[in-house]
Amino acid sequence: MPLNSHFDMMAVYIANGLYLYYTPALILLGSVGNLLSVYVFYNSKLRLQSTSQYLSALAISDTIFLLQLIPPWLSAMQITALFYKVGFCQIFVYLSYVTCCSSAWLVVAFTVERFVAVLYPLRRNAWCTVRRARHVIIGLSLAALVMNLPVLRFTVPFQNDCNLDRSYLEQAASFNVVDTIVSFTVPLSLIVLLNVWIITGVCRLESTRHQLMKVQRLALGDRSRASRLVGCPRSQQRVTRMLLIVSSVFVFLNLPAYALRILAYTYNLVSIFS
Repeated sequence: MPLNSHFDMMAVYIANGLYLYYTPALILLGSVGNLLSVYVFYNSKLRLQSTSQYLSALAISDTIFLLQLIPPWLSAMQITALFYKVGFCQIFVYLSYVTCCSSAWLVVAFTVERFVAVLYPLRRNAWCTVRRARHVIIGLSLAALVMNLPVLRFTVPFQNDCNLDRSYLEQAASFNVVDTIVSFTVPLSLIVLLNVWIITGVCRLESTRHQLMKVQRLALGDRSRASRLVGCPRSQQRVTRMLLIVSSVFVFLNLPAYALRILAYTYNLVSIFS
């Protein structure tokens, strides 16, 4: 047997094994973790913070994305062919597009809110409200639902597959470009830009804080009193740090996902035309 064929067989074997065990574990652990997060956000004082509204919506969106992975996994394991049936195929693919788009823009939304809270703290109470956050969440969700409606037409089930309708190749290619820009390129760019801006602002505020503390310490001769007089609230610092981590993780985890998505789409087009 040629060496390349041996490596190909090993790669397929490993990929199948990972898909068999990793997918259900990811769905179970991810869904449980997300639902627990939503429970904590809505059954504590955190529900009074606008940031919790965005994080709860993000957790729900991610849970829906994980749950829509179940039918294709069951079909791949030959347990049921539900994923290959008319209607179900389109709905599950549509949900994957909608949740990916809404999750990306939810991360942008709470990053913008944190940007306002850090760099414009006097406007935070007026702009960063729970009511406004809910309106933004509803608006983003509706926009994602409407924008991805073409997926319902471009997707069609085959005997053992749920793939692109060949009669809509040109339209689907155009939609894929628009979707990549709207659901990935623009949100990613905004998140990176805002995070850099927030980090710069935090560093500037900390520098100013330390300088004021030094002046007050010299004037008052009491370091503890100066620390109490000047400085950002610890809770706001923790929230800012947490959201910076969330948005940064989103960027790093979505880069390979979208790269693979573009490669897979290109491969499908090449195979169809060849």
